[in-house]
Amino acid sequence: MKQTNSVSRTGSSKDINNFSARITILESTKFDQIALISKIIFQMKNKTVLLFTLMLMFNHVFAQTNTWTGSTDNDWHKACNWSLDLIPTATHAVVIPVVSEYPTINNNAHCKTLSITTTAANAVNLNSSGGGNLCISSTNNGTCSTVLTDNGGCTVPGSAFEPDGDYYLFGIFDCVGFTPYSFAQGNRIITNNTSFNITMVIPNFGCADQSPQPGNFLLTAGSSVNLYVQAGSGTSAPNCCVQNFTQTVTWSSTDGGSGSFIVETANNL
Repeated sequence: MKQTNSVSRTGSSKDINNFSARITILESTKFDQIALISKIIFQMKNKTVLLFTLMLMFNHVFAQTNTWTGSTDNDWHKACNWSLDLIPTATHAVVIPVVSEYPTINNNAHCKTLSITTTAANAVNLNSSGGGNLCISSTNNGTCSTVLTDNGGCTVPGSAFEPDGDYYLFGIFDCVGFTPYSFAQGNRIITNNTSFNITMVIPNFGCADQSPQPGNFLLTAGSSVNLYVQAGSGTSAPNCCVQNFTQTVTWSSTDGGSGSFIVETANNL
């Protein structure tokens, strides 16, 4: 009997302990549920605060990387020296890799984070005595109070001439049953998108009206020309159909760039 009572008391003790543990778990769950409900109510009443928080989290995780290229010079404050063609802002993760030209900061500069992957001693030259100031927003409550400096002055090299390497099919000229031939025309607007003057060598497109005329044509920086070939109802080639041809237009720029593009036509003769 003593043994039985002893076992019974031990069992009761275990049950009590387990029951106590269940109470603790239930109470913990209850408090968690209350906290969760309170959080939901708070969020419903503060949608703007919640949205703003999510926006900050998104911005923190998905900061855009802007890598220094130094393609123009050593000026941090020029867009063309950066991979995004943008001067770094307080939301950019800035990377300084191994390059031949490292940045100098002479005025207000911003970034979210700064990663220097080169061992060069002069990877970033902060000219503080000349007014240089770098704000890293991730260490400044996510913001920069100074006005970002843009020095402008970026140049687009001749090698960036947009038509380079392109192929232009000016169309199929219908020369059957027409005398004189119609004013069928194939054309492309060629724009000099660079900062340098470009000279195009225009070939003779044969029995056709064309513009510009054969020879050297100067396309100044920022200007455009309508390059066209037209069936011969014009003045220079009356009653003449545009022939089948494939011609190469070569070009060179005043900064030493050069290249070519292709012009092709076809007819139904």
